[in-house]
This record gives sequence, C-alpha cells and structure tokens, in this order.
Amino acid sequence: MHPKNLPSDRKDLATKRPREKDFIKLNYDKIIKAINEAKFYPRKARMLRIEGVVKVKFLLKKDGDIEILSIITNKRFLKKAVKKIIQDASGDFPKPQKDIEITVPIEFRLRS
Repeated sequence: MHPKNLPSDRKDLATKRPREKDFIKLNYDKIIKAINEAKFYPRKARMLRIEGVVKVKFLLKKDGDIEILSIITNKRFLKKAVKKIIQDASGDFPKPQKDIEITVPIEFRLRS
C-alpha cells in the first residue's frame, strides 16, 4: 500500500525499516489495545474539560522496557497522564527482537 493511502495514524510505518514496519504492522492493534485498557482521564483535565489527541513517541526495547522519547501536546494535564498510561500499558506490549521506535496517538474525549 502506498504511504499516502495509509490511515493517518499509520503513515509513519511507510518510512520505517522493513523489520520495524512488520513488527508495528503485526502488533499495532495489540499495543493500542493495551494503551486503551490502561487509559484514564486525569481528574483535573476532566474538570477543566480539556480534550485532544496526544501523540507519544517511545522506544520499545527488546527486553520490554520503554523509554518515552517525546509527547506532543500543549495540554500539561494530559502529558503527565500519557507517561503513566504508556508505562502501565507497556507490560502488555509484545516484545520486539530489537529496540524499536513507535509513535501512537492517544485520544482524550469527554462524553457530552
């Protein structure tokens, strides 16, 4: 599939090395599921009705450890939560054969 035809949250797959791309392609849904199961809405963000999508880039190491590389948001109450969510979810991430960078969006939406 051509990179411009990929869903927006998977466009970065096209620029990865083949092995990394295959790992992400095969395990993306498992990673997102683990993140969604660990996701929580920070109380302060909920009270202030803060919503948005936070992009997080992390290094998933072959031993299963993670290292947060960047969190893209201007909403500080969500930034702190994303660090905890990724840390908590990482125990359920599949382990790669070698260290791999992964970028995922985490959406925070309040119900009306």
